[in-house]
Amino acid sequence: MKFRTVRESVIPEADLIPMLNVMLGVLAFFVILSMTLTTQKVIKLQLPPEVDAEQPYDFSEIDTSRPLLVELDLEGNLVIEQSTLTEDLLKDQVTYFLVNNSEDSVFFKPDPQVSFEKILQTLALLKQIGNDRISLVIDELPQADP
Repeated sequence: MKFRTVRESVIPEADLIPMLNVMLGVLAFFVILSMTLTTQKVIKLQLPPEVDAEQPYDFSEIDTSRPLLVELDLEGNLVIEQSTLTEDLLKDQVTYFLVNNSEDSVFFKPDPQVSFEKILQTLALLKQIGNDRISLVIDELPQADP
């Protein structure tokens, strides 16, 4: 009489695919649950009116009967006739002036306190547009009497 039967031990195989399917299902459940339970904060904001990009800048106000004076103020802003301009708008305005006025030049007058590097950058930008028709304006220092 045998009390024990000897069996060969077999290592059980773990099938991971069903376990991963269950884990991804649980993960998807909690992601969807967390998205539905959270509320989004809304800020009421009044935006400025949209600027019409189709309408180009009106250059007809530029007086082409006299030389054009481009100033560089202390803050580094480019100014033409009390109007502050961006570099792109300055390029367009100077090009318009030079095309419509074949005799006069563009004068560039920087503030004496502006860095020399900014003056050179702006002068190089103007030289690209007008080449030999750009002039640098400097103020004469007062002469001390001996």
